Amino acid sequence: MIYRRNKCRFSLFALLLVAALFGNLSFSSARPDLQPLPATSFVGGWGTNSDLQLSIPADLSNATAIAAGWSYSLALKSDGTVVGWGHGFGAETPPPGLSGVVAISAGGQNFLFTGAHGLALKSDGTIVGWGSDGFGQASGGALLSGVIAIAAGGTHSLALKSDGTVVGWGNNDFGQATPPAGLSGVIAIAARLDRSVALKSDGTVVEWGNVENDQVDMPAGLNGVMAIDAGRSYTLALKSDGTVVAWGTDLFGSGVLNVPAGLSGVVAIAAGFNHNLALKFDGTITGWGTNAFCESTPPSCISGVKAISAGLLHNLVLQGQPCVQDGCSPQQCDQIGCSPATRAVQLINQVQNLRFVGVLTPDQSNAIINKLFEVLSKLNQGQNGAACNQMGAVIHQLDSFIKSGALTPSQGQTLINSALSVKTSIGC
Repeated sequence: MIYRRNKCRFSLFALLLVAALFGNLSFSSARPDLQPLPATSFVGGWGTNSDLQLSIPADLSNATAIAAGWSYSLALKSDGTVVGWGHGFGAETPPPGLSGVVAISAGGQNFLFTGAHGLALKSDGTIVGWGSDGFGQASGGALLSGVIAIAAGGTHSLALKSDGTVVGWGNNDFGQATPPAGLSGVIAIAARLDRSVALKSDGTVVEWGNVENDQVDMPAGLNGVMAIDAGRSYTLALKSDGTVVAWGTDLFGSGVLNVPAGLSGVVAIAAGFNHNLALKFDGTITGWGTNAFCESTPPSCISGVKAISAGLLHNLVLQGQPCVQDGCSPQQCDQIGCSPATRAVQLINQVQNLRFVGVLTPDQSNAIINKLFEVLSKLNQGQNGAACNQMGAVIHQLDSFIKSGALTPSQGQTLINSALSVKTSIGC
């Protein structure tokens, strides 16, 4: 990374260009306050490890950039190669022989696993993509040149060119792959699911895609922005005074738009699916939003952090010492008290895990997950009675899978117990 190799102070514009180079992954170079990466930089992480997304290779001690995907992880090594781990339906496996990489991005944020893809920006300004490519989201940027930043969304991708323009490709059902006409002067980009965001050199923000029905609009006159990131249905911005602004829609009522009061001294931000991280000047992290697996609560061994990246329910950091913690379990939730929404997300994760190991088919797992999404929606609307009814449907579905042999009695009962804990926490 440029900032690691050169310890000189940069102008704000130059620093922003460095931040732009690393897209929506980590903006640790967006402020001159942060010190260069240590000679040995470890990848650490916390949250859930249900899909091995926190099973960091033991010999990985020379990473310069990180990207937390949906249920997988990527790291860029100092020699310009990329390594991956977890379950990303191929997105966790970079192409053999890939080298000369200067930035990475991990996409595919979708519970139904359509679109998981990785992108790599090479030193010659070209892009290499891999993983799911049903909408051309992985391969669509192969002919581009002069690229200085990349951002992988759900099933679309973005590239920032050296002339300050943005190119998009892949799924365009909400217009997320089509930048606004005349957009120029861009220095950073971000993408998530069906949302796209650009930061301009004048410190203003432009966004497109599925942003028309946001519950909270972008603050009028917003300027002085120096870094951006995109969450599932919202946008996060870091201002030059070290404060953070969030807007969009809080789909699950987790408080993801409620920036902690008094938060300041922030030098980098990362938006996950529905949780946020803010890296402070002193190398500590503040998190907020969903906390199903303590993804918003960094463990004590996370310190002296230099870069951050947030996925669905896990996070990655670069720091001077190793640290991995598999976060809160449902049993821990019984002790600390988790919201109904948090417990529902935990159940979704349990179902996903059974799909990954081949116990449930995609159709079977989606049948449960779609019902749980409806539960989350009803909870967010304050319709607890409807959420209780839908949880009854979830339990009925699980019982049918036990009777059909899709789940063993033990597997099914484990899921039913989790579903019952959701019902109890709702007050059914």
